[in-house]
Amino acid sequence: MARFGEFGFEGTSLEAVASDSGLAKSLVLYHFQSKRGLWDAVLDKRVRPLMAVVDRFFEEAEGLDLEDIVRARFELMRKNPQLQRLLAWMSLDAGEMDPNIRERVRRLRARMSQPGSGLPPGVDPAMFLIVLLSAMDGFFRFRSVYAEIGGMEVMGAAAEKQFLETLASMAFPCKESSR
Repeated sequence: MARFGEFGFEGTSLEAVASDSGLAKSLVLYHFQSKRGLWDAVLDKRVRPLMAVVDRFFEEAEGLDLEDIVRARFELMRKNPQLQRLLAWMSLDAGEMDPNIRERVRRLRARMSQPGSGLPPGVDPAMFLIVLLSAMDGFFRFRSVYAEIGGMEVMGAAAEKQFLETLASMAFPCKESSR
C-alpha cells in the first residue's frame, strides 16, 4: 500500500511492489492477475470496515443511520492516514471506481432518497454525500492550511472530535447526537 500511497496507480510498477515485498513479480501477478487487481485488493482491504457499516445500514441492523456511516468513515480516515493518499490518487489516475464500491454508493443514494433515512428534508442525496465527503477529505488533507486559516490547532484527538461533532451537528441538525 505504501507504494500506491506515495506514487499512485500510474506511478507504481509491479516490479517496485515486488521488490518492496521481497517477492517475485510473477508471484504478485499470480495472486492479483494485474496491477489493477492489486490496486483493487489494496483499496478493498482498506475500506472494508466502512463497507461493513454500509452493509449493516442496508440491512437496517442495530438501528444504524447516516450519521453512523459518516462517523465510521471519519474514524477509518483518522486511523488510516495512508488511505487519504490512496483516495486522492484514485481520483487522479486509477480510472473507474471499484464496481463493489460503486454499487454500494448507488444503493446508499437510493436509500437516502427514502423517507426516514436521516437525510435532512429537501436535501439532494448526491449533493449531501459530496458535501460530507468533501468536508472530511479536506479536513484530513489540508489540516496544516486550515490551522493557519482558522488560527487554531486542528491536529490531535480533541480537534478531530470537535470537527466531527461540528460536521455531524451541521449535517443532521434535527438529530440530538448522543455521542
